[in-house]
Amino acid sequence: MEDLLGATGGQDPSPVELTFQGLKTMQNNNAAKSRVLYIDIKHDENYRILEKIADMIIQKFLEKGITTEKELSHVHFNQRTQMYDVKFHLTALRS
Repeated sequence: MEDLLGATGGQDPSPVELTFQGLKTMQNNNAAKSRVLYIDIKHDENYRILEKIADMIIQKFLEKGITTEKELSHVHFNQRTQMYDVKFHLTALRS
């Protein structure tokens, strides 16, 4: 993980700067009934770094028995990237 954040050789890790964009609803089929509005994150290189960090954490949790694949059944596993697809977002409104 240190390599992802540029923290090799005892250096402090570099911050991962994210760009927020667009207001969306969690319920895609009927926005009028939505109870959650969120701001999406731009899917750029920094977003991919965040995805890799999340996947590394998930893999460690699986290794240590903190969680199981059955408990992760609601999280899509992307066969192409071989990583779990986690929905990163900033919740703007919840009612």
